[in-house]
Amino acid sequence: MVYTQMKYNIVTVSNESYKVFLKVFLKSLFDNADSDNLNSVFVFDTGLSDHSKEELSINEKIQFVPTDISAESSGIHDEGWAKNTYSKTKFLFYVLNSTREPSLLIDVDSVFQSNFEEKINWGADFSVCLRGRGHHICDYIGSFFGAINSNASLLFLQVWMLQLKVMTQTKEIGDLKGEKFRGFNHFESPSLSNCIKNFGPFLNFQELEEDEVSCVKENSSAKIYHLKSDGFALTIEERLELHYAKHLVDKYV
Repeated sequence: MVYTQMKYNIVTVSNESYKVFLKVFLKSLFDNADSDNLNSVFVFDTGLSDHSKEELSINEKIQFVPTDISAESSGIHDEGWAKNTYSKTKFLFYVLNSTREPSLLIDVDSVFQSNFEEKINWGADFSVCLRGRGHHICDYIGSFFGAINSNASLLFLQVWMLQLKVMTQTKEIGDLKGEKFRGFNHFESPSLSNCIKNFGPFLNFQELEEDEVSCVKENSSAKIYHLKSDGFALTIEERLELHYAKHLVDKYV
């Protein structure tokens, strides 16, 4: 069965520290990705200034959603980062439950190079970003998650949020790769991977390659780059200088 393109929403989260990421995110989205089928971009505000929201209201499809979270982040995997990251699934659940429309959760430190819609299987329950089955921690990464079928995705999100809560409390990601990992302080992707491992066989989900929708290397065919924090790009300034997306970032910073 062939499924036609559907109207959809995008969900992301930003505070004032990440304002520059949000600027690149929004401008590259409306410049480089076809937004005809896009209903709304929901930006959940976890500490943006009024000035920033006014400045970044560059399209009528952008909606800033107030939250009860104020979380500035100045370092990799710090408390502010955790508050923002671990709230994402809750915000996606809210949008999906409210609109009953396909809704894509995309990290705010993403840069759009071209239209990604053609890569999505609009007949799937959800689309998830495959990091790689050989990865030493977990197979999937939470930087891109497409909730397509409302009922199935809402159920999956409830399980994911519960698993995330368990991991953040126990500080253990479980037996994903044949051994237990302790001392972790980033649980979004491990909790997602654990849920797919346990419940994926019962759902119709699509795997999207990281190189396509959350790319972290030079790739002319990438739809979305991810300015991901890692060992050689710890600060916001360093992440904005990452070579693989610099040709795009420089246009919008």
